[in-house]
Amino acid sequence: GRFIDKIEMCLDCEVFKKNLDVPSMKDTCEVFNEQIKEYRQIVEDRDRELENISIELAVGLSEVFESLKSISSGDPLVRIPEISNIELIHKLKHLVNLTAQNIEEIVELSHEFAIGLAEHFDVLHKVSKGDFHARISDVSQEELLRALGNVTNEMIESVSKEIADRAQAENHLITSLKEKEILLRELYHR
Repeated sequence: GRFIDKIEMCLDCEVFKKNLDVPSMKDTCEVFNEQIKEYRQIVEDRDRELENISIELAVGLSEVFESLKSISSGDPLVRIPEISNIELIHKLKHLVNLTAQNIEEIVELSHEFAIGLAEHFDVLHKVSKGDFHARISDVSQEELLRALGNVTNEMIESVSKEIADRAQAENHLITSLKEKEILLRELYHR
């Protein structure tokens, strides 16, 4: 910025004046000075724009990193606004939200499986204690748990029927033995 000032000082110099076309040099310096001012304004505008972009990048990356930290700490409900003038930040935020959503679905599914398996173990425990009326409820949204529930219920029904059939056969055998015992006593007493 000092170049134009120095040139202007030279314009007042007698030696310089005698050796140059001063009006033409003065016009050139004025044009050059205007161009320098325009360039300076462009540079200042670019600097402000870069500063704003740097701030948005820093804030956006900070949001992304904090969200990833929360997700990795076990909070799949994290969501961040995806709005950004910087396409990269927008895409990163979108990916973080998708990741959190996918992890949330996995956590919900794991929770449902855990509850379903707990119910299975509870029912099997009741059956092992002799409660053959215990059954798995058919409320699961997951096909695998419903199928497991159906198989478990069928197994309980089968075991229950087998035990009932054996009890009936045992009662029939006991009755038959008692009848034979009575017959033998009658035959022995005659």
